[in-house]
Amino acid sequence: MKIIPIEPDHALVELLKRSGLPTSDINQPGSIYFFGCHQSGRLIGSVGIEICDTVAMLRSLATHEDVRKSGFGQALVKHAELNASLMEIEALYLLTTTAADFFSRLGYQHLCRQHAPAAIRETNQFSDLCPSTSSFMRKLL
Repeated sequence: MKIIPIEPDHALVELLKRSGLPTSDINQPGSIYFFGCHQSGRLIGSVGIEICDTVAMLRSLATHEDVRKSGFGQALVKHAELNASLMEIEALYLLTTTAADFFSRLGYQHLCRQHAPAAIRETNQFSDLCPSTSSFMRKLL
């Protein structure tokens, strides 16, 4: 599987919508980097990192229902972590309503939302788009 940088285009919006993830803020110039993988010419997986100073939000992890539970999600997360490390990001944070166990298996730890760095609290994901009941997690890189 080849994971490449992708643009926030119609295919990404559709994949995120099918996965129940927010799309209203994916076109913020310069702060969100998306990666994806394709199969037979269609986008089947995505992940994003939203840079917030020396930390970042891991976001927009989605896989097409036809390829779920086949390792694509884990590969996308590892790719995002590697790119974040190369950008000298110290930690990745995320919010999830459905995948806390998945992220725990990848080394992410639960945190109370009040322990979020100011730069993370200012993201749309944290402040507006994800429900307050979402699990808040972090992985130090």
